[in-house]
Amino acid sequence: ALRTPGMRLDRVPLFTWAFIVGGSVWVLTLPVLLGNVVLIYVDHHYGAATAFGSAGSQWVQVSWIASQPQVYALLIPVLGLVADAIATIAGVRQPSRNLMLFAIGAFGVFSVGAWAQTAFYPEARNEALWAAMVLLIVLPTLLVAAGTGAVLRSGKPPIKSPLLLAIVALLFVLLAVLVGALAAFTPLELRGSRAFGTGQFAAVLAAVIAGAAAGVTYWAPKMTGRVGSDAIAKLNVLVILGGGALASLPLLILGFSVRFTGLADAGDALETVAILGDGLLALGALLTLLTLLAATRGTPAGDDPWGSGQSLEWACASPPPLANFGELPVIVSAQPLLDAADSTKGA
Repeated sequence: ALRTPGMRLDRVPLFTWAFIVGGSVWVLTLPVLLGNVVLIYVDHHYGAATAFGSAGSQWVQVSWIASQPQVYALLIPVLGLVADAIATIAGVRQPSRNLMLFAIGAFGVFSVGAWAQTAFYPEARNEALWAAMVLLIVLPTLLVAAGTGAVLRSGKPPIKSPLLLAIVALLFVLLAVLVGALAAFTPLELRGSRAFGTGQFAAVLAAVIAGAAAGVTYWAPKMTGRVGSDAIAKLNVLVILGGGALASLPLLILGFSVRFTGLADAGDALETVAILGDGLLALGALLTLLTLLAATRGTPAGDDPWGSGQSLEWACASPPPLANFGELPVIVSAQPLLDAADSTKGA
């Protein structure tokens, strides 16, 4: 077997753990989406369309994928990336690793939303289970934020673009989850607001784009063997931060127009600002690709361009060759490179 001796689930990188959790959520829920699509297709193309296949009901049947709680499943890999990238650049161990594993796992549990299909179950968002899930998911999110904050305080990391992008991603995760929790309070009348739901999705999208940009900037030196343009990456921090704020906040504010009717008069202006934010997010995605392209032409990166790698990928050449480990290393913790450095200092 090619599994590293000593590797256990509680020792895998948090990014890997997040993909295990996220993959499990999608394995459970994507077949439901496929069933929705097949039902729509068959009903729409064979015979007269009924309520299931008519054009007006098609989006309603699949909209659960972009609504809470299911939309949070898109954020699970972002949490793992944020935790690993910030700890690596800070050069310190995650002091609450087991708590982080639990938090990411709990976040995944509360992200399962295939059951909350208003097309078939109109009262889904009025159920106590729905309200409980959108409220309880705040707790693991805050645990991840607290664990990340502890690393930042103890490590005092240098200001590098992957760090900044990871922080931006975490901020938008917090925004999406916290505003989503407001929908659990019936008097605010947010559950049926399309503007509010779109604004929350924009925050989720901003978190995903920021997380992808952080991941590209973080691993590009390892993938290409060269260091990309830090200037482009830091410009992207501002673009994604501004774009995400402009794309989400105006629509979230507009969502309260059901409860506060005076906001409806500003609807056109708020939607225009949100469209500008969408454009900036698209630019952020483009700059992310440009960052990766620039990394193919930069200066040589070395094996560990951050100087504080913790997991095994930073122990091999950049880019990694085939059979990069002649002999499989034995690990005793989730940070084998820090273990090796500690043993060298002790010797």
